[in-house]
Amino acid sequence: MSERQIHLIELAADQLERAAKCCKGFPNIPLMLQLDMIASIRLGLSIACDDMHSQVNHPAGRDVNDRSRRSRRRLLESVQTLFRDFEVVTKWPKLFIPKYLYKRRGLDTLLSIGQSPESQWFVPDEMRGSQGDVVPDRFVVCGEAYRRVREATARSILDLDINQLVNTFKKPDIPRQDREVLTLLAIFTEVTLATVLTEQNANVVCQIQQLMLLFSRSNDVIGNKELAERLILNNHGGHCTMLSFRPNQPPRQRSVSALIVHMGAVLATTPSNPLLEPLKALAAAPHTMMAHYLPTMPDDPLPELKKALGNQEVGWYQCPKGHHYIIGDCTKPAVVGKCNCGADIGGTGYKLMTGNRPGRQDDATSTGHIIGDAKDRQVPSPERQLSTFETIITRLVLHAAMLSGANTNLQPFTNFIRPVPANITDFLWRHVNRDLDDLATDLDRSIDDATLLVHILLTIVSQSGNKVVGVWNVEWTSTQGRGNWENAFNNVYIKPLFKGLDNRLQKANRLVDGDHRLIGTSFHRVLSDIATPPAQLSLETVISLPEMWQYRPSVSLEHMSRRFVEHQATFPMLKMFLDNATILSAMCHLPDIFHLISLLRTRYHRNIDLTEALTMKIAEFLKSLPEGQQRNECDMLVKCFGSIWTNIRTFLLRQDNIPLPENMDPSIDIQTTSLYHLLPMKEDATITSCMAAVVLFLIRKNNEFLDIYRRQAGVQDDGNYRIWTDVSTSNVVSCDPARDLMPLVLSNCNYSLAIGKGTQVGYDFAALEKQLIDRFLCGRSKIEEKCETFQFRQQARDVAMFSAVRKQIPQETISLPVQRQIVMESTSLEKVCVSLAAVDIAIFFLASAGGDGDKLLGEYLHRVLKMGKTSRLHSDKAQNCCRLKHALSLWQLLSVQRARLLLANGQDPFDNVDTSYIKELEEDQITALKKVLKDIDVNTLVAETYEFVVVSDDKEKRKPEWSLHDTLASYLEEKDAPEINGFLAHFPETILLEHVCDTWRNLANYSQEEDATVNT
Repeated sequence: MSERQIHLIELAADQLERAAKCCKGFPNIPLMLQLDMIASIRLGLSIACDDMHSQVNHPAGRDVNDRSRRSRRRLLESVQTLFRDFEVVTKWPKLFIPKYLYKRRGLDTLLSIGQSPESQWFVPDEMRGSQGDVVPDRFVVCGEAYRRVREATARSILDLDINQLVNTFKKPDIPRQDREVLTLLAIFTEVTLATVLTEQNANVVCQIQQLMLLFSRSNDVIGNKELAERLILNNHGGHCTMLSFRPNQPPRQRSVSALIVHMGAVLATTPSNPLLEPLKALAAAPHTMMAHYLPTMPDDPLPELKKALGNQEVGWYQCPKGHHYIIGDCTKPAVVGKCNCGADIGGTGYKLMTGNRPGRQDDATSTGHIIGDAKDRQVPSPERQLSTFETIITRLVLHAAMLSGANTNLQPFTNFIRPVPANITDFLWRHVNRDLDDLATDLDRSIDDATLLVHILLTIVSQSGNKVVGVWNVEWTSTQGRGNWENAFNNVYIKPLFKGLDNRLQKANRLVDGDHRLIGTSFHRVLSDIATPPAQLSLETVISLPEMWQYRPSVSLEHMSRRFVEHQATFPMLKMFLDNATILSAMCHLPDIFHLISLLRTRYHRNIDLTEALTMKIAEFLKSLPEGQQRNECDMLVKCFGSIWTNIRTFLLRQDNIPLPENMDPSIDIQTTSLYHLLPMKEDATITSCMAAVVLFLIRKNNEFLDIYRRQAGVQDDGNYRIWTDVSTSNVVSCDPARDLMPLVLSNCNYSLAIGKGTQVGYDFAALEKQLIDRFLCGRSKIEEKCETFQFRQQARDVAMFSAVRKQIPQETISLPVQRQIVMESTSLEKVCVSLAAVDIAIFFLASAGGDGDKLLGEYLHRVLKMGKTSRLHSDKAQNCCRLKHALSLWQLLSVQRARLLLANGQDPFDNVDTSYIKELEEDQITALKKVLKDIDVNTLVAETYEFVVVSDDKEKRKPEWSLHDTLASYLEEKDAPEINGFLAHFPETILLEHVCDTWRNLANYSQEEDATVNT
């Protein structure tokens, strides 16, 4: 149980305890205090009801700790105390619980909770022992024709005279195309259920069954004799035991079984059309559907990801468990990382780690059912062109058709459900129930309403018959056909259902509640709303009025959005806000993202290497911050960014004009996601980051929303743009649904309650749109897309900076004995990187400010630049001997040492080098190089070559096809460096600039071997 749930339960207990104390002063309680008591009690009991519902439907989450157990026990005691104290005042608080559960959670939930021994304390006396009588007939949504057929069937059974039913079909008010499906549903209600729910003599049951079998076999109204016979004999539960009807079944099971019966009857009796054909095949001939792409099953994400990445040069690979990942830059594995599944990915030295393999290039979208077990499903999300609602209800139709088919013909389903479950019918039963739960959650309604909505959909399908035109290429034999079917099914059946959804459900609920079969039960008498005669109305005892204890549905964004569907064209700006609610919510935090960028730039701009950024995890960065306000602030900002990434990631995948990062995982995990993805990269960076993609997307959306508004309002664009450092929440087009939009919805909602008509809710869309424009669009600014980007340490170095240092302070080379001592003290990669970072910072300042060349470099860092102990030279020899005049020599020495350590660890020391310069040497070139190295000062050549590679320079000066010998010689001459012994005379001319990285690796390995030989 979450902290929020525990807090709500404790709040409910507080409210109920306070109300129980106040009621002791009744009837001498002022009107305002009575109203306050009513509000407190309704709130407390509502939370108690929701907790009871959670306990029944999600028993796995029960009382997970002592605090939750204590909170629930206290809530239960406070409710019971309230009921006891209120017995002398009014009975209505006790009746509020069943009314709330019935209206909010549905009759099935109320019956399930009421049948539980531990919940008997809240059941009113008039409801006890009568649960078996309460069987709502949801087939009444099929219309008056169904009611007539049902009543005729009941009379025929009562009188054992089938002619009464036969004569009913001779009347013109029963549509001919609906007769069979209505008769099958009536048989289910009056024969299948009635013989189970009522205590009838076995001989009487046998007589009824024989009578209906005679009717089925002799009358042409029923074409599907087999289905009718199964219903009459209560043999409908073939392979699926859950579809068998027996006494004392859980109400939810009975309702879902009735839904499957309705689905089977519709598919068995409705004339074929292109949209129903595959569903009918699933139910009647599943062996023909084994190589088909089922609706709402996910596509292979690889083609979509490739499309999103556009022309970016990346290499595709798979981890040992088959998950795809990509490598940018040179596209070859040079660094080891972690997949979300925990497996090692990447590699070293351009060789993949064991178990990793090149990624597939084809579309691997699978046929069949591929979403696994219902308990493992994630929160529903849109599939292809369908909305979340359309995806859920289409998937429910699919699972219901599959269950209907598997009930009679199980074997074919083992061939297209992957992985094959141990019990296929139970597997599909769980999916249908999960779909109903998802539908209820998406609609913010009860399971009863979700079930009723599917019955309404099946009625629409049945009554439409074969009146489907303009539909083609909707076979499930291809992904294209499946997509066409989903869109066509949605347009023909689901979109009409969604229009006026609330009115449809309200009307359907009135039909169910008004059914005379239900009206006669004590349950119905308790749950029905009662109107107080005007003569008995009194404000002095308002707490005793039944009107004050009726269930009132809450106004929500989902409810308003459903009502708005028919008005979208009239209010385009309101439509924009509702369609982009997730994006507008994320934009509330754009200033927070900019603040995080500012903090990261301050700490790491030009102060971290690309390799460090890629290997350092976000958790390591947070741990490196001093405890207290700074760490807490960064932790909060990182969590905020992670939430934004999760919410808008799917939108990013649909963008063609925004470079996407390699890491498109659903969430930002601080333990596995590298710090790199929080850094603001340039738009044209070889590898972009999550931060860069999110910022660019949100800025463009902000500007796009303003362009739409100005076009609609006829306002001329002023051409002004705000830079990112000046952006605050008041400048951004942003709107949080709960904090900003919901209060406006409530203020423009017309809410009324009439006895017999229920709650009436209307909205003033014109006023709501105007307020949205005034509050969230007027006065907002466009933002420059040019966000200040990030430079890595190696990107900040260039020839001009090094030349400036030489002009400010004449540079000298560190003596060889000192160099050797520094290298011996620098065997830790982490310490070398820290030392190198400190030298980089010193060089940056020396290039512009200069200094005394004889001043110790360590003292300059500590006393002049005020750098702390964590940012220092980690070599005692460098600390005591290196002066400002040795800055470039020390940088060169540490850079080469860092590169060698990376090479020894199997990492690439040239992580940011253009791929034009990483070509490997041929065997004859390697042989020629090694042959002359004994005549060259290799250590100096290693240092100068590395500097030449990593120090930024004009691309025109570095053509891959140029000679490395001539280009390096020119570079040394330009910076007035001493000539390298033996280089000009012996270095092979056949080695080109495109081989420079591999050449350096060979030089470094040779140099280490020589050093080892000398030392021995």
